[in-house]
Amino acid sequence: LSLPVFVDAATTKAVPQLAWSGAVDADGSLVLVATNTGTKHVQMRTVDVMHDGPGADGRHAGLWYVLSGQRRSVKVAPLPGRAIATDRVRIHADTDAGIVAADVVLDPR
Repeated sequence: LSLPVFVDAATTKAVPQLAWSGAVDADGSLVLVATNTGTKHVQMRTVDVMHDGPGADGRHAGLWYVLSGQRRSVKVAPLPGRAIATDRVRIHADTDAGIVAADVVLDPR
């Protein structure tokens, strides 16, 4: 059993600050890394990965946290009939701090 407990500082306004990076694996999945340089954890609900055109190319769903000063990585598989771009992607993440959108330049592998 795992039960996270978070305590916010009473004297300052704590906020998450996310930086994103990633690379595409040989199987076409994206290894996406979220680094939280802010002063508060952030809970991720879903992350959609897109390139050009309508609709998501990949989606990671499920609750996960990025703690303050930490980083987490997730593997995002392409949706059926789609492919994840290898140069850059746009992500839309649904978090407990609201919707986060970012352009991510991917590392070549």
